[in-house]
Amino acid sequence: MNGQSGHGRLVICILPKLYNYSGDLNKKWFVYYSYRNPATNRMVRFKIYDEIHLRKTREGRINYAKTVIEQIESRLKNGWNPFEDDEQVIYDDNLKYTHLAKKFGRQRTSNKTMNYYLSMFLGEITPNIAPSTYTTYKSKFRKLNMWLESKKLDSNDVSAFTDENARQFIQHLTTKKKLSNNTVRHYLTLFHEFFHWAIDRKYLKVNPFEKIKITRVAQVPAKFFNDNILQQLKARIGESDPQLWFASLFQYYCFIRPGELRFLTLNELDLHGASITIPGKIAKNGKTQTVVIPEPFLQYLLQLKLHEYPSHYYMISREGKPGMNRVSRNFLYNHFTKFRMELNLPKDYKFYSFKHTGAVKASKFIPVKDLQMQLRHHSLDQVDAYLRQMKAVESEALRNSFPSI
Repeated sequence: MNGQSGHGRLVICILPKLYNYSGDLNKKWFVYYSYRNPATNRMVRFKIYDEIHLRKTREGRINYAKTVIEQIESRLKNGWNPFEDDEQVIYDDNLKYTHLAKKFGRQRTSNKTMNYYLSMFLGEITPNIAPSTYTTYKSKFRKLNMWLESKKLDSNDVSAFTDENARQFIQHLTTKKKLSNNTVRHYLTLFHEFFHWAIDRKYLKVNPFEKIKITRVAQVPAKFFNDNILQQLKARIGESDPQLWFASLFQYYCFIRPGELRFLTLNELDLHGASITIPGKIAKNGKTQTVVIPEPFLQYLLQLKLHEYPSHYYMISREGKPGMNRVSRNFLYNHFTKFRMELNLPKDYKFYSFKHTGAVKASKFIPVKDLQMQLRHHSLDQVDAYLRQMKAVESEALRNSFPSI
């Protein structure tokens, strides 16, 4: 296929279909679709295995695959593309994926909508913000546009956006999306900035988010795993999902956050020096830092023969091993959740708990200064506060030697 439709229009994607090996249940069925890579202008095929193969009957697999196909098809038709994060979509302005916009631009609306001014705002501030900040802004603005579309308000003039609309959107973030108060405050800060920008330029007169306040609530961290839970997870995940266990060990030993881990490539891994470098462009704190690979983890990594893969491959990929296609934002979280539910663990045990567990265990044996460097915390006080929050300083004497009544 040369990439042109019968009408001479460039094909962006081929919608998903099920590949069932002629109904052979001994094979691992998958859903596949193709999408044009804007960087190379070539069509790329994606395979989604998900949990289709776990269904034991043809009917069960077909029905489950239909759900997968519907979800992917809906996302594709709504502008999502697999070459960007889950939160990003095809746009033909500053809120849209730039490369696709240039190649596959859509006609802009002439209305002075919310999208129109958000795009203008992004275009103006882009030279003064980091690429990661720009991506964050796009994601949050897209959330607002999607909500406006769901309420059929997206074609309204921006001046029609009211205080009540702002309140309903924030309520949507907290009750439907279940975002934390801290995250919602980040949304508020951004929208305050945007509306003040619009008011300064005489595009608008009032800020509809002005009166909205978010009560500060202490965040409850994910629990760390006790030895019993940790061994159960090791047995289940290690056998059923080796890549997830691989990612879990990165957190446990090297304290690498899930959001950083999915961007790491084999190029950052130095097995000879027993270290991993986290580039500033993917690090939460924006700093390029190197952490140690502890000996047990080093021996595990050496057995995987990672040197046989190209160095530019992502450590965690859609292929279930180092590969070219990095996983989506919630990929590891969703895979872990399946095992959490199988073990009937409470929701406050999260994938991120592996990092906390490693820190708790290491704090009993590792000098605090070394732990600070491995955690990449800026001070010993931060380490102390973190460990106290994790209950790492709980007293063995209180637990085991307290006299009975």
